[in-house]
Amino acid sequence: MARPLRILVVLLGLGALLLAPRAAAQETLAVEIAPTARLLRGGKAVAVQVTVTCPTGAAEVVEAFLYVNQDGNQGEFVFFHPTCDASPQTLMVRAQAVDFRYHVGQAQVSAYVLLSSGASTSPAQTVTLHHRQR
Repeated sequence: MARPLRILVVLLGLGALLLAPRAAAQETLAVEIAPTARLLRGGKAVAVQVTVTCPTGAAEVVEAFLYVNQDGNQGEFVFFHPTCDASPQTLMVRAQAVDFRYHVGQAQVSAYVLLSSGASTSPAQTVTLHHRQR
């Protein structure tokens, strides 16, 4: 009776070890949106800085996009392409307005990143839009 119990304990331990790397990989997906963004082309677009960190190896980015809302107006979804190499990647993403213009002030940036491992995140950040510095 003791031997079957030992076998069960060993199998449960192996199962936990096999699942642990996947859980760790999911924990390392992070997306940070900078607290400020630049107005471009007279408010027809904004440049948003996004920093993505995702694990090396089995995970690939399946989908990554963001959009910017201001005063009840939603901009276009814009796709970006980070690479998973376990180090933070900072990207400048250009989001376009649709039938309105962004202006100096507060706006809401929402992002979504999905990895092939199934890990995902969807951060949102209130940002301050400002004019391009010359």
